[in-house]
Amino acid sequence: MDQPHEAAEPIIETGPQEQTEPDARSRAAGQTLKDAYAETGALYRQFSGRRARLFAGYLVTAGGVALAYGWAWTHPIAKPMAWIVMAVGCLLTLVFWALERRSRRVSFTCIGVASELEKELGIRPEQAVYTRLRKLPNAEPTPGRTFDWMYLVVALACLIGTFYSLAETM
Repeated sequence: MDQPHEAAEPIIETGPQEQTEPDARSRAAGQTLKDAYAETGALYRQFSGRRARLFAGYLVTAGGVALAYGWAWTHPIAKPMAWIVMAVGCLLTLVFWALERRSRRVSFTCIGVASELEKELGIRPEQAVYTRLRKLPNAEPTPGRTFDWMYLVVALACLIGTFYSLAETM
């Protein structure tokens, strides 16, 4: 019977290690911070843009649901299905709301990270955009809170419409 054998570990030759001077390391670290700052800014812009596109997409979707519901309600053959349109509207509203909240959290995280990087990079306060965004007073209602209320009201209206339509068709 053959005995299992262990494979020999490969020998990795690394060659002479390059010694970097402290100035070169600090320059590399500074460049890394600048790269991280640029990437964080790009992510912030991406998720802020996503929030705007989500809102536009939601308005189109909500308009489509409203048109479908109106059509279903006014056509006797489709009226028994109107409750399904409202249920789908409620579900889609909750999906868009969840996507909005996630994009909002990522945007705020990017602001926080970029603000810290501005401090580490020594960016002057008048040029530190993300630090200034982070320190903006939270005037009520904030856009995020306004979106939360809008999605909540529409979701509840769709839910009520679902039950109303269901009750009317039975």
